[in-house]
Amino acid sequence: MTAKKHHYIPKCYLRQWVGVDGRLHAFSRPHVRVEERRLHPSQTGYVENLYAVATMPEGQRDVLEKEFFSRVDQDADDVLKIFLSGGQIDSARHQNGWSRFLMSLLQRHPARVETIREQAATTFAEAISEIGDQYAALRKPTDPATLAEFLKATTADSIARFSGMLLQNFSDLPGVGEHLNRMFRTVVHVHNPRWKFLTSDRPLLISGGLAAPNASVVLPISPNHVFLATNSKLSSQGLIERIGGGELIPVINDRVVRQAWKWVYASDLNQVRFIEKRFPMRAD
Repeated sequence: MTAKKHHYIPKCYLRQWVGVDGRLHAFSRPHVRVEERRLHPSQTGYVENLYAVATMPEGQRDVLEKEFFSRVDQDADDVLKIFLSGGQIDSARHQNGWSRFLMSLLQRHPARVETIREQAATTFAEAISEIGDQYAALRKPTDPATLAEFLKATTADSIARFSGMLLQNFSDLPGVGEHLNRMFRTVVHVHNPRWKFLTSDRPLLISGGLAAPNASVVLPISPNHVFLATNSKLSSQGLIERIGGGELIPVINDRVVRQAWKWVYASDLNQVRFIEKRFPMRAD
């Protein structure tokens, strides 16, 4: 299978942290020490063929990337430009697109993709076990003669296709999307902060559970901007004041770094020690 980069952290998102050379500071911990490199967004936050369905014909293997995540990323790019220019999103396309982008950040990550594939395999196995002795009565004339032959011929392809369907569905849940659309949304622009916002390959922060009155959704969208959504205008106002005054920037950065999988990103080198102290040691 041809190797293709599937970015689980979109390039359009990471571009907000690049310098004049088009690169950002990318921190990783391949072993014990945290290492820093200057990378273009295209060089990080990806896994080759992450969303590919290997059992499909060559031209169709990237259908999830080409037809779903490319649209998710394009909508996110459009909304980021509006947010960072000081605008608000009013159209249904932009509102739904941004909510879909937020949901996708929780689902398209490599560790989560692997979990979804395991869930697909378990669900498929349970469904097959329920068929059991009924296979002979259920089989079509074109199906293999025995259940064992059927499984040998279809299991890998069925699980791959099913996991792809689950990944897309989980990234576009109508109920969650509608709730995100109803939340009080704002972008806080912090002018000349002592510490700038960091980001990572797990940048979305959700506190309290979406349905909780005090729930909050936080996503750094540039070194000086953070997206904020809450269920209460009062909660939103309090957080806006604390973020705008710089009080919560270290708190947000702390969570962003601690939940990173392989990468943390910065626009400068002013928080190297901060990152080193918090970068997780992961076996995965």
